[in-house]
Amino acid sequence: AVGRDAFELFLVTHNSKTAADLLNALQPTVSLVLIQKITQQQWSTCLRQAIPMAELIVLDGPLKRRSATIKELVTRLKAGVIAAPVVLLLNWDVLYRLVGDLLKLEEHLEFIVADECTRIANRNSAVSKAARKLARQARLRIPMTGTPVTGTPESLWALFDFQDETVFGMSFWNWMRRYCELGGPFSEWEYRGLKKDRLPELIEKIYASAYRQTKATVTSMPEKTYQKVELEMKGEQKEHYKRVADKYETSIALEGGGMGTLTVASAIAKVTRLQQLTAGILPLTQLTVGEGEDAEVYGGGVREIQSAKTAWVVEYVKEQTEATDVQGVVWTRFQAEADRVCREIVAAGVPCEIIDGRTKQRDRDRVLTKFSDRGDEELRWLVVNSAAGAYGLDLPAADIMIMHSGTYNLTERLQLEDRGHRIGRVRPYQIIDLIVKGTIDVEIFRAYKEKLDLIRTIVSAGTPV
Repeated sequence: AVGRDAFELFLVTHNSKTAADLLNALQPTVSLVLIQKITQQQWSTCLRQAIPMAELIVLDGPLKRRSATIKELVTRLKAGVIAAPVVLLLNWDVLYRLVGDLLKLEEHLEFIVADECTRIANRNSAVSKAARKLARQARLRIPMTGTPVTGTPESLWALFDFQDETVFGMSFWNWMRRYCELGGPFSEWEYRGLKKDRLPELIEKIYASAYRQTKATVTSMPEKTYQKVELEMKGEQKEHYKRVADKYETSIALEGGGMGTLTVASAIAKVTRLQQLTAGILPLTQLTVGEGEDAEVYGGGVREIQSAKTAWVVEYVKEQTEATDVQGVVWTRFQAEADRVCREIVAAGVPCEIIDGRTKQRDRDRVLTKFSDRGDEELRWLVVNSAAGAYGLDLPAADIMIMHSGTYNLTERLQLEDRGHRIGRVRPYQIIDLIVKGTIDVEIFRAYKEKLDLIRTIVSAGTPV
């Protein structure tokens, strides 16, 4: 809509600055910016600085108040009493509950910016459906993501259905038939990979309506470096892992052979249990006695066992703290895993704090402020839960990212990697993957690399600036 040359002028920093510059240049009547709640303050500040003449309306607080604010704006638009461009700022989580009110903006809603647009990726989610329905009203739609291509064909189709429904058509199933190899043990529609002969066409269509701006094209900063550390289990960790893995192997063989049902959910549950074991966490079996209201549940939860990964992390963190001035983050998937890693780092004499789903916003802000101040020798290491920190968390002070337990969600993985690799970085930046040999870690890492290779094939084959 504004031309690639214009975009080149704007896409030089992070998303909020990019969107603010576009809004300032285009001056649409009403714009809607969809954001992660945690980035609301950053967006508000940036928009006020870049577009001082605009009326910025932050839709927060109780749902009824947000709805009333939108209805009041609709009334003002119909009466023609809007003196300046209006920018609405709304977090993704409540979009589907306000979409009815937002649709009443009709032709006045000219511009929609979708930050962290991977929130649209699940085409059947209420948020995705609401965003794509609302996008049909706007003449200009800018989805933004730090992940060039997400991990599934469903995600790719949903993002382009939001941006321009004519690129791949409005039928997801027609898109799947054209570009994907289908069929498998779970369903005839199970995705098995992209059709190689359709890949050139897919790339051409993506680059006809997508723009890629890399950090390397706008600033000089050190490349990310990678290290894979292979570890071996010993003692009880090895015994427990072998016992559970053998049990699951037998179970999968029976289910796959027709004795029971092998479902995606059961497969993921098995993978998760095995990953907990490689992290040094033993899931305990629940025992239910009785039925109905009289039923009582005993056991459950987890127990800590030997952990090759945690032992390596503690030794490494201690050495780096004593010998260098680096700061780092240890990423974990499980709450018990995070608690244990942080506790053992502290026990080794190194200050460390946790950020996870239990951390209150004021405590989160306090920890991040201390960690970001490189002059504060008291806090140089964090343990962060990947679900709580993958989006909206900036860690520019971090020099090292340690993947204590990996994720097979490609979008999440790439987001984790980039939490500290931000524009303006001058210090070296390293990512360390901890892999326990002969375990599920090897398969998860392989799956991640295969998805990443596919992304690089698609992205590098296009014609990015």
